Amino acid sequence: RDRTVPPDLERLTLQMLEKRRERRPQSMQEVWEALDRYLAGEQERERLRERADQCFQRGLQELASYEALRLEREFAMQEERDLCRHIRPWHSQAQKQHVWAVRHRLQMLDVLYAHAFATASDYLRQAIDQGDGHAAARDKLIELYWHRHDEAAAAGDDATKLFFARQ
Repeated sequence: RDRTVPPDLERLTLQMLEKRRERRPQSMQEVWEALDRYLAGEQERERLRERADQCFQRGLQELASYEALRLEREFAMQEERDLCRHIRPWHSQAQKQHVWAVRHRLQMLDVLYAHAFATASDYLRQAIDQGDGHAAARDKLIELYWHRHDEAAAAGDDATKLFFARQ
């Protein structure tokens, strides 16, 4: 068997070459209709591949956003730790407001970070579902999940670690 010939087309070709007349298509109209159905299926698969590639590209954009937010979040967490080391409970409210502002920014970054993760993983899953298991999307999704697994392990969050290990 030639693996480059699609099975539907091979089946039609073999049917046309059948020795017994009753097994062959009875008219060119039947052949034309079968070819038309085949081409419609090919066009649908191509459309799904294109949609999968579009989802993959959007997923990559969201992954870039996710990575940028991760870096900004790490910077804000370090800034909060540094400020908390230097500002004590007896310091004035004016000095503490900067810590509060950093914590508020960190909360906003956490929400955006979670949203970017969810959006990226959704686009990557859509690419996998629509594109015959889109290998690049699958690899990126695995990479993303393992990153979240490692992040949860570093934070001591066993439930989240287990969740992403099982995905």
